[in-house]
Formats: sequence, structure tokens, C-alpha cells
Amino acid sequence: MPSTYLHGPRLGWPQAPAAVRDWVAERAGTVSGFEDRVGGMSTGLATVVTGDRRSVFVKGLDATLNSAGERFYRREAEFAARLPDLPSIPRLLDQATIAVDDHQWVVLLYPAATGLPPQHPWRAADLTRVLDAWLPVRDALANIPDWPRNDLIAPLFTGWRTIAASPDDPWHELAADWIDREERFVAAATETGPLIGAHVDLRADNLLLGPDGVWFVDWAHPDLAAPWLDPLIMLCDVVASGGDHGDGGEIDVARVWAEHPACAGADPEILIDGLSAFAAFMHAGSLKPPHPAVPHGRAWQRLVSERTLPYVLRHR
Repeated sequence: MPSTYLHGPRLGWPQAPAAVRDWVAERAGTVSGFEDRVGGMSTGLATVVTGDRRSVFVKGLDATLNSAGERFYRREAEFAARLPDLPSIPRLLDQATIAVDDHQWVVLLYPAATGLPPQHPWRAADLTRVLDAWLPVRDALANIPDWPRNDLIAPLFTGWRTIAASPDDPWHELAADWIDREERFVAAATETGPLIGAHVDLRADNLLLGPDGVWFVDWAHPDLAAPWLDPLIMLCDVVASGGDHGDGGEIDVARVWAEHPACAGADPEILIDGLSAFAAFMHAGSLKPPHPAVPHGRAWQRLVSERTLPYVLRHR
């Protein structure tokens, strides 16, 4: 698996606590098989389980050891009922907090979807397919009147501000050129209407491509944003994967931004400002101490920032 694809060691189904496996079996039936999945930020359980009544996807983690992951899972479960009723969004079947000795596990259960994430580097056909499938999701999100603002976006994009305040940072000399553009990007993404419901984490590992469609999963960071933000975050993943023409890939990212309806004809400078802010966010994050629950995260952030910055500098 390419190192640009977010993945790390995950707990396998045989190692999951017996209480968690029993809870899943009560809902899926007698278990006859399983397939552990890779990818994503968490090191917890992510497994497709085949039961004699149905196949399910189960995700779970030890909330006692991973309080941040618990917060994400509970927010995902809370927002599940608000999501549009569309074939491309798997519906939450059940959730539970399960006592395992003196620890608490949070577990979510979804119907199993047949598919795999897009490959890295991204391919042009996969990107077009995903963006096309996103259009009805975007339109449905725009018609949800009570989608709440969670203020999750602005705190993410403060990387250049952090870098500017750190004279020893290797990117410090670049910060003066980008800090105002970062602020402009955040304002455009979070304050300039119309704002609609947003996923805010559309990377390859939160997508599934199957013979019957595209699925958008892991709605753990929902917020209100400009309609172009989710496609822009997806294009950040494309650039970081090496999918752009300038990096030897088969995708003209600037042309996709200019022409695909999912990007809604947004200002070309917004793409560069957003990619720059994303690169700075990843760079600043990579310099923090390792997170004990996500030991692979800092190296991934460093690689993504190093892969994204050249695109930004080519197009500034």
C-alpha cells in the first residue's frame, strides 16, 4: 500500500474482545467469515463480518485508551440520522458502548458494502466517478435545513499561522506569502454563503468504489461549509497521492477544479489557497509529538505535506 495512503496497524477480528464479537454476532447471526480492513486514522477494529443473517461492517475502539477516537465515533453516530437517505451513504444499523473489564468500547455497525477505496495515485476515471457520485449527495446536503455548525474547519487551517510564529520551522520563510491567503481561504470556506452540510474528510480511505456504486463513509467530522470544500479536500488527496500531471499522474487537477460541476465553478485561486493551507496544516501537525493512539500519523502527515507543497509552488 502506498505510504501516501493513510493506514496503520489495526486490531484484527480474532483479537477483538469477546463481548464485542458476541454483540456483532447477535445482530449478524452465526459468524462464518470475516475480512479485516486497512486504512484510516484509527488503530481500532474495522472488519467486514459475514453472518448467517447478514454481512456487516463493524468499527470499534477502546474508548478508555482513545478518548479522541471515542469523540469521533460518537459524533459519527449522532449525525447518522441527519444524513441524506441515499444509496451512496450506508445507514447506521446499531451502536453500543460495551464494557470490557474496566474499559469501555464504542462500536458502530453498518451494512457491508462491496467495494474498495480508490487507489493511490488516484486515477482519472476513479476521480470522475467519485465526483459524479458526489453531486446528488451535495444537493441533498444543501436541502437539509438544520445541519448544525460544528466549527471544525477553521481550527484545521491555521498551519501557516503556526509556522510564521516558529522561526526555526523549515517552512518559516514561506509563511509570509501564504498566511493572508490561508485566512482568506478559511473565510471563503466557512463564512461566504451559501453554506451546506459537509463531510470534511473525503480522502480515499473514506470512499468505496464497487460494481454497484460509490459509497461515502466515516462522517465523523461534519460541518457547514461552502459547496466546493469537500471536492477540494478530495483533490488534496489526489495531489498528495501523486495523481496530478505535474507529478507524473494522469489527472489535470486544475482542469478538474475548473470544469467539473462538483467544484461549482469556484475561483481558481481558492484551489491553490486550499492546497497551501492543507499542506501547512499537515506540516505543522507532523512536527507535534507522536499521538499514542495513532503512532503512524506524524510520518503520514509529513509525507503528505512534502508531496503537496510542490504543486502549490508550481501554481502560485
